[in-house]
Amino acid sequence: MLNVYKKDDPDNPFRQSPGNTGYHKRYYSQPLPDGEIDNNTLEDIFGELETKWPAIMDRFRNDADANDCLEDIFAFIGLQRARVPAYRDAIESMLAEHVLATTKRLNEMGQLPPTPEGFDDLLDNIQVSIDPHQSIHIMAKMMPEMTRIFSRIGINIVRNLSGIPFLTSDNPVIWFSPASPDSQMQPYHVRPDGPVRLLFPVAPDLMIYGDTEMREQFAENGLEYQEFDEPKVAKAWNRQICRFAYQTVYAQEPGHEPLIKKYAALSPVLKAKPTKNKFGQLVITEFIFGKRKKKAKWKSNVD
Repeated sequence: MLNVYKKDDPDNPFRQSPGNTGYHKRYYSQPLPDGEIDNNTLEDIFGELETKWPAIMDRFRNDADANDCLEDIFAFIGLQRARVPAYRDAIESMLAEHVLATTKRLNEMGQLPPTPEGFDDLLDNIQVSIDPHQSIHIMAKMMPEMTRIFSRIGINIVRNLSGIPFLTSDNPVIWFSPASPDSQMQPYHVRPDGPVRLLFPVAPDLMIYGDTEMREQFAENGLEYQEFDEPKVAKAWNRQICRFAYQTVYAQEPGHEPLIKKYAALSPVLKAKPTKNKFGQLVITEFIFGKRKKKAKWKSNVD
């Protein structure tokens, strides 16, 4: 059983079995041309990779050579970044901002009917809903970004002997610039020529750890194992896990409540800034630590 902490209500954790944790019903359903709904294709594709993971974890547990599994390991990390609500909600938020920016631009150009009398600020107060199917399509575009991150780092399997178990979350793949002070660090923001650090907890005592400083070593030796026993390291990584959590933090045992509550108010979200240029309206986006906003509900024709 896991201790589940909702960031919206961190004072009231509950116990839940891993099999029922983080489940979203029909989260990868897609409409078909004939009007039917396909609930299984993507789940089946993801399942082909997920079925390989227990055997890979057995290798990690036994310090066994896993270099012939690197393609599956990197694919699994990429999948766990692209398929989660933190990324899909960000994509839908970006698309909504593009729709709104375009609408405002058309309004400024006089190409829309005038707003009703007394509603001059109507476009500043509307909500735009996006078909969730659109973010499924864009999930695939995360993979090239992940490839760029992977090309800049080496990875190791780190065993935690500190006595402080790793937490995890509904957004478990983390990367950032270690050159930025902690107070200024933003999620998934790295300079083109700057250092990168990647954290991916896979068990309370195991972490896939990546860093730019390990790139040459990884290129020469492949995936290796290391261990640490410093509690301050486990605490520092758990702090980032809580910060990068989107809606939920998971813990094997209680005792992390103060840390979880400290970072419960903010999550990695997309900030959009509409900007005009000679071609029209441009929307610049970046991830920040901010407050999650409730999405406008999409109402499809099949509901």
